[in-house]
Amino acid sequence: MSPICDLGTNLAASALAFVVGVSARSALHYLQTYRSRSFWGAGVRKGKTVLCLGSFKASDLGPYMKVEEFEPTGLAGLGDAKAVHELTALLSKIGIDIHMSYADSPPAGETRDNLVLLGGDETNDMVVVAKQTGTTSNIEFQGASPIILYDQFTRTSYKTQWEMGRITVDYGRFIRKGNPYNPDRTLVMISGIYGFGTWGGVRLLNDKDFLRKCAALEVFDMECIFEVRVIHGEPEIVRPIAIRPLNATPP
Repeated sequence: MSPICDLGTNLAASALAFVVGVSARSALHYLQTYRSRSFWGAGVRKGKTVLCLGSFKASDLGPYMKVEEFEPTGLAGLGDAKAVHELTALLSKIGIDIHMSYADSPPAGETRDNLVLLGGDETNDMVVVAKQTGTTSNIEFQGASPIILYDQFTRTSYKTQWEMGRITVDYGRFIRKGNPYNPDRTLVMISGIYGFGTWGGVRLLNDKDFLRKCAALEVFDMECIFEVRVIHGEPEIVRPIAIRPLNATPP
């Protein structure tokens, strides 16, 4: 065989090996992220996904200081900001394109897209709007100081735990359902009593056991109450307390 033929054969073999290698990696990535993509529902493959971050209102800093005077562009908790960073990285990994929005300037014309709302009623007006359109849950935030997470299903209250001025345990609520503005799209709401709860709720999306239990539910619409153990300023241990269909009837 001539050197030219040998060269052509080697090039063809190399190209084939490259294609096989890329295909194998793509197939492996697809299998590894299948459960994560399934969690978000078919809606994420249609259109875009809008991530709406909550922010503090003028009254949240007390009577002696206004948000617009302290920081004219508005304020968001650092825990929520870190939650955004980790969530965008996670969704990018599974091929979901994120568009950012903020509670002080709600997504005009984007409410019919896939929505991810970070923060509770007191910081994210979109959560309030979602509740007004029928998105209710057995898990509700109550009170102001302290804020309590109350589970109507089990009639149990959860309160943040502090030690020496630092949070050691926070709690949060996770809701997934069809977007009330467009049932073909998905609405996800993640909120903690404090930022550690919201941040920890995002980390649940990397928890294979959590994703498996969500997949085992017979319905898409679900609610979860979870505990977050804070260690060295990080939500290191996130434990679902209950995962069940949204608005399940209490016993």
